[in-house]
Amino acid sequence: MATKGITLTERSVLSAHTLVHLRRRVLDILFFHERCLQAATETDVHALRLAARHLQPVLDLLNLLVPNDRAVADAIRQVRGVLHHTNTLREEHVYRQAIDRLPGPAALRNALGQAALPKERSAAEHMRKRLSKLDREGLIGLAARNWP
Repeated sequence: MATKGITLTERSVLSAHTLVHLRRRVLDILFFHERCLQAATETDVHALRLAARHLQPVLDLLNLLVPNDRAVADAIRQVRGVLHHTNTLREEHVYRQAIDRLPGPAALRNALGQAALPKERSAAEHMRKRLSKLDREGLIGLAARNWP
């Protein structure tokens, strides 16, 4: 007779694997968060967004394994916030890359780039202000937590 769901052994292996990924992804997001607060380069913002996108499914799985956990729910909200607050600056970076790939005279590309610069700076400042409110201790506590 087939059993429904996963066995206790499968669940513990899944939990252990999830926790390893949780810790690794939290370290990634904290590292790139710090770098984005210092200098919001295109590479760092992209890496922070990538780290957040990689952390999301781990948190979703953890939320299924440990439902109604406030720390997990807070972390999910924090990661969504990171993606939301970096979105405008990432769009500006992509816009700048598109300008750099435009065919034609360099003077036109330079003029378009200079026109886009104030909006990019504004987006970077807005992102830094919002990201400075990230609950780093909450994410560290979640990753360092002694899970059952």
